[in-house]
Amino acid sequence: HTLPSVDELLFVFDKNFGYIEFVLGRWLHAMPVLAQLSKWGYWCLPLPVVAIYLSLPQHVGPWRHRKLWLSFALLGISGVVFYQVCPAAGPIYRFSEAFPFTIPVVGSPHPLLMPFSLLNSMPSVHFAIALLVLSYSRYCMRAVQIGAGIFVLVTVLATLGLGEHYFIDLIVAVPFTVAVDGISDVLYDRSQRRRVYMCFSVVLLWEIALCQGWALQLPTPIVWLLSIITVIVPF
Repeated sequence: HTLPSVDELLFVFDKNFGYIEFVLGRWLHAMPVLAQLSKWGYWCLPLPVVAIYLSLPQHVGPWRHRKLWLSFALLGISGVVFYQVCPAAGPIYRFSEAFPFTIPVVGSPHPLLMPFSLLNSMPSVHFAIALLVLSYSRYCMRAVQIGAGIFVLVTVLATLGLGEHYFIDLIVAVPFTVAVDGISDVLYDRSQRRRVYMCFSVVLLWEIALCQGWALQLPTPIVWLLSIITVIVPF
């Protein structure tokens, strides 16, 4: 990888959330069955998308079925683009010897090369796809909605507890999902453009602030406030 990783900056920023990845990682280590369930949920990502597609009722129309697959594909493509702005691998790769039992001490966070790691942490496309599944489940029967909700919870546990992502990756994934799913709507409804542009701008602002280290200067209450706004405003 030619891009330097900003894992240390994301890790130091994560102190605002109590290093939740390390907490969940210790939980999974203590509960092997839950750890296996989390791994299954993490690596079998396309299966819930197929399940939602097959569960969509006919009355929602063929466009809704096509849009699901279009958004699924665009999440992956767009994710690759945003990975270049804020390249990071995840705590299990940067702090493999410490995760999840010891929280490392990083005195002066700085970018560094990680040539053998995929820098695909920010934003979390895994969580974005889980949110996409949850969003489209609203057209389905109640049992499917409950299953989609469980899948989102498993994905949160897996992405954080397995050390694949930082908590901020999941927060930024919310406007990222809304923006990408809205791209196809823009083709038919130009009034959606403002929402799509706004959500992409929020993602970009977070990534720039994090990789430049500006976000690390924010006090914890402000971080929480901005995080809540990031999650709520897209809706």
